[in-house]
Order: sequence, then C-alpha cells, then structure tokens
Amino acid sequence: MTHWVKRAAATLFGEYELYHILRSPELDRLPSPDTHSPAFDISELHEPDECAASESGELRTLSTQFGSESIVLGARDHGRLVGGAVVWYGDRYANERGFWPLQADEAKLVNIVVEQKLRGQGIATLLIAAVERAAMFRGFQRVYARVWHSHSSSVRAFQKAAWCKSAFVVVCRPFGLAGPFRFQIARTMAGIQSPNDSHPINCRR
Repeated sequence: MTHWVKRAAATLFGEYELYHILRSPELDRLPSPDTHSPAFDISELHEPDECAASESGELRTLSTQFGSESIVLGARDHGRLVGGAVVWYGDRYANERGFWPLQADEAKLVNIVVEQKLRGQGIATLLIAAVERAAMFRGFQRVYARVWHSHSSSVRAFQKAAWCKSAFVVVCRPFGLAGPFRFQIARTMAGIQSPNDSHPINCRR
C-alpha cells in the first residue's frame, strides 16, 4: 500500500520536498547555555581554511559558507575539527536562500554537520547551544532551522535543546509545472504565528 501511495503522490505532485521548520526558544529568556564538554571544544571559526582541509566532505562544504552576515562554529575533538554549524542572517540569507522569511531580529541555521563516526555523542546538541549563544550575543531573539521530514534524529536533537516545531512545509511541482509551489502548515506557539499560515505561495529555496 505504501508503495502505491508514494507512486500516486509522485504522479500528482511531481518532485516534492517535505520539511519541518524548527524554532529556538526566545534567546533573551535563556539561561547562559553550557557548551562546555570534557571531550569537545566548541568555538567560533573565522577562517575557512580549517574546514577546507577536513577529510570529511560534509565539513569541507562549510568552507564555502563563511563571509558577511554569517556565524560559523566548530567542534573539535583534541584539536581536530569534527563538527560545525553555520548561521546566516540579513541580506545574506534572504538573497542566497530565502526559504523561510526572517525578521530583523531572527537568524537561520543553514547547516549543522557532525563527522559520521562521532554522531550520537552529543556534539550536535553542543553546537545548537553554541548557535543560541552566538546569536544571542549579536542581538538576535530567535533562530530557525529546516529539517528534512524523515530525519527524526535531527528533530530529536533540536527538541532536546527545547526548540519547537514551528511549521511543516511541502514544496512540490504539481502536474509537471515549472513551479515550485510551497504549502505551509503553521503552528502557533507562545503567541507567535508562522508566516503564510497554510497558504500556497511561490517558493524560493
């Protein structure tokens, strides 16, 4: 049955994407995040060279995401880079991604990577806490993240850090149209309504 449902969806909607949009707690109400770990050191990265030299292809991609209106954080294991996170904001995010509309006091976590053999050791949780701290120090009130619908381990990592699901987004190209079109099923949390509640709009990635 599942096979036929997937085939019917592919026929009707064409290529499609399904995402959870997650939202951080309000940063000015957070206690000081604890990013200390006896095993891993979390700090901001200011030059892309360390990422570019990594043996991990995923970590090397971080080297292309430095620049203006960005925050890049790294996780090191005894001096070796094993994880990283990238936050964009302002015109940088609006012009290069623009998938989720941001207010002036909001930022977007566009990438979080942990070396595969070290996953499950809490590095992602440390990076998320470091993202919150770095964004708070720059005056942001909130950070958003986009997670593929079936990446349950990623969703759990954010929820463990007290992030909430803010919306579910479907991006599709129905009947082979050029599209794409986006449908957002928004959730209201703490009096904050996600934009474009359940409203189909043209989509920017």
